[in-house]
Amino acid sequence: EETVLEGLDAALAADLLTEPGPGRVGFVHALVRDTVYTDLTGVRRARLHDRVAAVLRRHRPDDLAALAHHFARSGRSANAPLAVDYALRAAEQAER
Repeated sequence: EETVLEGLDAALAADLLTEPGPGRVGFVHALVRDTVYTDLTGVRRARLHDRVAAVLRRHRPDDLAALAHHFARSGRSANAPLAVDYALRAAEQAER
């Protein structure tokens, strides 16, 4: 976790990331995000999605769309039912 925080701090200092709110970070531009993402191997991307899904599940369990997205992209067949469940719940939430 400390390594992740150090990486986030470095990316924030380099103006690659922005901090739109407490505990939230985002890329300053979609091109930066896309460049970083495409430079990752497929295995690395899947692992990162899996880790993000686990963190979201603990810290932002109501972010159903994000949970569905990250579980679906995690590359783990064991996560497929979770991805479907969160996607259905996100769709229901969006209809309200």
